Amino acid sequence: MAAHALTPLNRPMSSAVVVATLAVVDVEIDTGVAIRGEMIRLGQFLKLAGVVDGGGEVKALLAQEVVTVNTEPETRRGRQLHAGDVVGVGVRRWRVTPGER
Repeated sequence: MAAHALTPLNRPMSSAVVVATLAVVDVEIDTGVAIRGEMIRLGQFLKLAGVVDGGGEVKALLAQEVVTVNTEPETRRGRQLHAGDVVGVGVRRWRVTPGER
């Protein structure tokens, strides 16, 4: 019988269990970005915040980077954002704020 390598739990490698721990970090909001109206789409917001220059860049950003809305990953550039939502790209965060009416 062949010898099997054992994990720290003394189980054979083939049945080892991998456990990952995620840390929740309190991240500061970089700035508020005022919108005109009740809602703005994610792609428009990223342009307004100065993260990207145009629509093509939005599509590429969403494909390459982790963009979050209220800490949840988001890939839809048409996602509706409302006042109070927080958009994140990398370590930066922006809060959607209501503009003057």
